[in-house]
Amino acid sequence: MSKIDFLGFGGLDEKQNPCYSLTIDGDIYILNCGVSLPTSTSLGIKKIIPDYSWIVNNKNAIKGIFIGNATYINFGGLQYLYKLLPNIPIYTNDISASIIITYFRNLFYNTNTTLNLNIRTLETLKPNQIGKASVTMFKVSSYTPHSTGFVFNTKDGAIIYIDDFVLNSSIGDLFPNDYLKISQLFGTRCLALIVGSGLVGESTGFTYPNAHVIKYFVGILQEHIDTRVLVSCYDFEIYRMLSLVSACASMGRPICIYGKNFFYTFKHLQETKKLFIKNLKIINDSQLEQNPNAVVLIVDSLEKYFVKLQKVINGEDPKIQLLPSDNFVYANNTLFGYEKAEANLIDNLYRSNINQIYKLPKTILPLKASNEDHKFLINCFKPKYIIPVNGLHMSFEAYKKCAWSMGINKNSILVLDNGDKVTFENAQLLSAKKFVKLTPQFINFQGSLDGETSSMFERDQMKETGVVLANLLLSNKTKEIIKFNFDVVGVLNITDANKQILSQLNEEFVKSLNEYAKAQLAAKTFDVKEYKLFVRKIVGKQFDKKFSKKPLVITTIIFSK
Repeated sequence: MSKIDFLGFGGLDEKQNPCYSLTIDGDIYILNCGVSLPTSTSLGIKKIIPDYSWIVNNKNAIKGIFIGNATYINFGGLQYLYKLLPNIPIYTNDISASIIITYFRNLFYNTNTTLNLNIRTLETLKPNQIGKASVTMFKVSSYTPHSTGFVFNTKDGAIIYIDDFVLNSSIGDLFPNDYLKISQLFGTRCLALIVGSGLVGESTGFTYPNAHVIKYFVGILQEHIDTRVLVSCYDFEIYRMLSLVSACASMGRPICIYGKNFFYTFKHLQETKKLFIKNLKIINDSQLEQNPNAVVLIVDSLEKYFVKLQKVINGEDPKIQLLPSDNFVYANNTLFGYEKAEANLIDNLYRSNINQIYKLPKTILPLKASNEDHKFLINCFKPKYIIPVNGLHMSFEAYKKCAWSMGINKNSILVLDNGDKVTFENAQLLSAKKFVKLTPQFINFQGSLDGETSSMFERDQMKETGVVLANLLLSNKTKEIIKFNFDVVGVLNITDANKQILSQLNEEFVKSLNEYAKAQLAAKTFDVKEYKLFVRKIVGKQFDKKFSKKPLVITTIIFSK
């Protein structure tokens, strides 16, 4: 009999940062190694990665990292985990391997940094003995070509893991699935289904054909047959971008792919003969002037997407310059947490005075599972337990309702938070409890910041209540203030009334600080660090009293010679 643990480090009660571990009789299998990309929630924070402490402490038991759907959100953490544990095997499919390798090659282009990933591609539907589990990879229909899920077969049953998926019968050869084949092989002994929550609770039917987008693109291209059309898209929406390419080919429109990562993925699909589109005309950015009716596909990863588009809109992009006759298609569904960034971007598009702007209608869905897709999967695999992942708590609650409607016992649907561990032994659920304390790691442009350090507290405080810069010139001998001033940033509006209050505070601060320094010198206990703390204390106290604000106080002290 087997002992099986499931533990989440990210992706539970959040739609990014997916990273989970599956432990089977002491062997550890890591599912995804993702990142989270905050928009404006933390000043100076570029991305957030899971706390890898538990993984590092158990490194000798790790058998590999399994990535079936190669989006940056799913694999972006490899850059950091590999610094701690180099050479861990990464198991995936051929197209996902190409996407991951291409991303990191472009990321470190023209730098002295390299990331030598130990990637091993598996054949679908072929069992592989990896540690104590037999692992079978299978095809899953999703927005990335040849996306895959994994079956971890144990003595007590199969653990099936799937990221985003849809049920379909007509998306195309690049987006097949093996659901029925896996059902035939493991459907009678599925101990647990671990599955991305997708659009559950948001879309009640099937996702496809509501994700079909080629007619939408054709309609726009027909309306603007003689003028340029720019289309922007997240780089993980490969199905959507291939639909655009097909629409261009069918109408004889040249297309420029302005996005290095997707361009190489597209090239890989062509070179490996997985993709052939008749009458396709690909041009580069230098040929745009000679093709006034070209379609320009602007694509990038989520971390760079909005910055790239803002440069295009502001006329700062070195390759793409907006023309008054241009038409722009924002071909994305609104992502949770990015509503403000998207609204600002579209508003700036309207300020650019181009000809026509289109926003993808809500009726066109991303290739993520809706309620009926989930019901099909439950009926197909008949799992004893289900663990929804990669979603907010409200998504998991919606999943519970969806699964209940299929006759699944509510106690068999395990809603977890990051750090929770569930244990199965002899095919029975033993426990579901908080197992480890996790501290998300905040990545800035210089390196990693611990989420519990004072710097993170200060960043949040700066964001919420502003900053007071207190600058002091002190006598080296008497420690009296020769000059004192303070600047306020984001604390309050500088009205005439507030200016008068600030002037009064200035006088009070000088008096209080001189009295404090005199007393400390008399007691021979003057200390610069303690003096700075006192400055922060009295300044913060007065701003709280006068303005009901608790700003971050940054103190600079210079001593006269």
